[in-house]
Amino acid sequence: MPVYYRLPDTPDGHHIKEYASGLRQLVRFVGVEEQVVKYSLA
Repeated sequence: MPVYYRLPDTPDGHHIKEYASGLRQLVRFVGVEEQVVKYSLA
């Protein structure tokens, strides 16, 4: 199960979604729908 969080430099309205494997994605929510903005964060 992924963990969602924000950092001080995370763009407004976005969250970081991190999986146990270390994969991180930048996501945003439109209503109840999750949209991936960037698939892999360095």
